[in-house]
Amino acid sequence: MKETILLLNRFPFWIYNDIDYPFNNVNLILMQERKIENDFPESHYVECFKFDSDNEEEILYNLENIYSKYKFSRVICTTEPLMILASKIRDKFNISNGLNIEETTRFKDKIHMKNQLINSNINIPTAKKVTNKKDMQNFYKNHGKSIVKPISGSGTRNTYVIDSLQDIESVNLNKTISYEIETYITGDMYHIDSVLYKGEILLCSISKYLNSTLNFIKDGYLASVMIESSVLKKKIEQFNKDVLKKFGNLDGVYHLEVFVDKNNLITFCEIAARPGGGGIIPSIIKSYKTDLTNILIKIQLGEELPNIPPPQVLSAYILIHKKAGIIKKISTLNEFNYSWISYKEINGSVGDIFKIADSSISTIASFTVHGHSEKDLIKKLEYIRSKFIYEVEDVINNE
Repeated sequence: MKETILLLNRFPFWIYNDIDYPFNNVNLILMQERKIENDFPESHYVECFKFDSDNEEEILYNLENIYSKYKFSRVICTTEPLMILASKIRDKFNISNGLNIEETTRFKDKIHMKNQLINSNINIPTAKKVTNKKDMQNFYKNHGKSIVKPISGSGTRNTYVIDSLQDIESVNLNKTISYEIETYITGDMYHIDSVLYKGEILLCSISKYLNSTLNFIKDGYLASVMIESSVLKKKIEQFNKDVLKKFGNLDGVYHLEVFVDKNNLITFCEIAARPGGGGIIPSIIKSYKTDLTNILIKIQLGEELPNIPPPQVLSAYILIHKKAGIIKKISTLNEFNYSWISYKEINGSVGDIFKIADSSISTIASFTVHGHSEKDLIKKLEYIRSKFIYEVEDVINNE
């Protein structure tokens, strides 16, 4: 008899079907975010329920009927915005697969997140919850250059760098969001994407951001490159292992970001208990022949994981960010038919109107490349940047 599971979904069908569709042997109840179009074939699910993610009370109430009808035994979730909801559903119906609410909070609340690492040998920024500009002013006077960001945010939305007391005046705190302020850490940023299973790290990919995630509007792009073997790489691998241990060594897929200064001192930034966004998933697929979304689902389904091969190539990605206005000129995918490009996507065409990017993953185009050295990857990313055409004109001029 097939097990019945509940999937909280805000992704298109191909995300789950990119390498190996994971839901062939279960009865799938699809809980679909209303604002995202459902393109799952009807033959792939038993029933589909629509929901609005900002109405949690109604969701939990309606789930009583869904649960009484189907008695689902697992809740599957692979996306950051729905993680808390998924854990509340697990707790409500006493379902043990995946993270419970206490475990999820470790990875969602940035204050709680850093508290996990207090009294350890792991370097963390000084941080404090803030509710007004007076809080920010006091923190800045004590700690100097700082950064203000949502406690539960992602993608650098609603994030502010405080380089002076005057900068605080331009901070506009959204009343529906909780914020923290933390010391600004100088150094290069790296992301570590890993799979932890039965106490063993089966995959640990380390990449260096080529530019700051905070400068996506100024730079117009974000790029990262997998690093080659080195003393620093081994040091970051150990840092990642130490962090995961402090967070409970829970089976899952993790995205950790750290700072490395000129003396190779590593400082914790933040960690998420899901696959990284942007170009990370296609990069891992190319280098490790492994789909991180698929892996996380297998873990939540209680299935044994397949062997993860060592990387045969290094990968890198570049995200090109949206500009405000009507697209006047833009490249096409046919202009990038190169064997060293393993993934490419362009999300706009002439005449489309966009607002300016509001986060580091708000993109008009994405490319993943592969090669055998960091230098080679950087050269390829620079080539894409130089060749990609993207021109807009102001909307007002066309009325």
